[in-house]
Amino acid sequence: MSWPTRGTVLLGIVLGCVGFGPVAAQEAATSVAPSATSTQQTVLPVLVFDRSRILSDSKLGQAFEAEIQQTRDALVQENNDIYAALEVEEAEISALRPTLSEEAFVQKADAFDQKVTSVRAAQDRKANDIQALYNSGLEDVEQKMNAALTSVAREVRAIVVFERQQVYLMSGAIDVSTEIIRRLDAQFAVDAALADAPVTPDDETSDGSAAVE
Repeated sequence: MSWPTRGTVLLGIVLGCVGFGPVAAQEAATSVAPSATSTQQTVLPVLVFDRSRILSDSKLGQAFEAEIQQTRDALVQENNDIYAALEVEEAEISALRPTLSEEAFVQKADAFDQKVTSVRAAQDRKANDIQALYNSGLEDVEQKMNAALTSVAREVRAIVVFERQQVYLMSGAIDVSTEIIRRLDAQFAVDAALADAPVTPDDETSDGSAAVE
């Protein structure tokens, strides 16, 4: 499944990073600018990221894509099964035509047409639900991506962040896509570990729900 193309997701993110002090600059991960020494401040006024690469190569993006694709595949299979059954039913009604009066046949045909219309509407609603799930999930992925971009931009005191497809010529040193993927993967691993962690009695309330600290 290809990711949708957008013009500039973060074109012109003005972060107000110019005022960040030397601590933030020194914390600029050497992974962002490996050539910088520990005594140097890493300052990159302009950053570039490859949105499509981050979405397709990060574990977060891959998990999201796999979940949506699995849901879509299930609906496609369901549609195939339903419409195959409808074709059989239609053939059975057609085979009965010689044995039915005109009125009886018309009634059966009309009832079948109404059934087909109802089924199609129901399946269309399911498709729309999947699209809504996709849009919501993509928004969540992009929020996490934007948070990582903002963090990196602040660390290197960047003023503006461009999407890669909006840049004609650039130095590879200002492309932070690899670093964003690394950070997203790290957070994804943490979130996955928390989700898989067993719930102990101390973690639950008397009604069995998770306790809120």
